[in-house]
Amino acid sequence: MPEPTQSEVIAFHELLLQSLSSKSSSTSAVTNDATNDAASSSDSKPSSNVINAVEANPALVWKANEVDGITPLMLCCEDLEHTKWFLEQGAPWNALDRTGLCAGNHSTLKSNQPLIDLHVSHATTSELLLSRTLRNGFSLPNVNTSLESDETPTMTL
Repeated sequence: MPEPTQSEVIAFHELLLQSLSSKSSSTSAVTNDATNDAASSSDSKPSSNVINAVEANPALVWKANEVDGITPLMLCCEDLEHTKWFLEQGAPWNALDRTGLCAGNHSTLKSNQPLIDLHVSHATTSELLLSRTLRNGFSLPNVNTSLESDETPTMTL
């Protein structure tokens, strides 16, 4: 699968923002009766358009906008269910935008404690799994970082 172009990334981010805004507008209209509660819980994932786009090109989950470095996970910094879904799809929890902030930082700036807790839990689990993997004799690829500016990095497995 080829890496998505920047125009495809921007179009996907716009699609995701539409999914988030339609969810927030439908959530604000929901009353407390059981029928609406059931409807809102089943509508917790991203829209089918977002899901279909990711199924067609899974790299959209982690690809950032080249201008600001924003990833789909960062766009979801106010929505717990979208964030859970993107983490389940393998979105990088530790990717940094152009200002040096990760998705957890974006959630912190929005004072969204359930999302902050989710990011901390996911990051801790990821680091513990990596640590355990390395202790059990597996190794990460060696990356040559001493390159001239025009060279391509190389990895040795």
